[in-house]
Amino acid sequence: MISTIPARVLRVAVISSASSLERGVAPIIRESRELTWIGSAADSDAVIHLCQTDEPDVLLLDSASDPRWDLSLLLTSMFPDLVIVALLRRNSRNSVAAAWARLHGVRGLVGLNADGEALLTTIRTTVEIGQYTHPDAIRSS
Repeated sequence: MISTIPARVLRVAVISSASSLERGVAPIIRESRELTWIGSAADSDAVIHLCQTDEPDVLLLDSASDPRWDLSLLLTSMFPDLVIVALLRRNSRNSVAAAWARLHGVRGLVGLNADGEALLTTIRTTVEIGQYTHPDAIRSS
């Protein structure tokens, strides 16, 4: 019989100053058998502490929390195994912002308002293959 239990449960956290984002994302993560929710952080100091103490595998990053992607670069330098998936707001859903995000260590890209399945697909695929951009993440001009 083929097991439906994942080999390893991924620990997921979010960084955003908008508490509504956590309220939207956390239930999606909690419902997944292959992911576990470990918490959130509202700023750079809090996320560094969270990464040091709770060791997330995946960090969901609200693009408004890191508009120049400096925090992403810092986090991926400090925690090389951390997978950052950016939740792109409207002003970041373009190829230039996506390229800057990638240059600063972001591995996965998905729209902030993506549905639960798109978010889960982006997390899974980014972890499995190393980089992934959800097809709806970047708006065409």
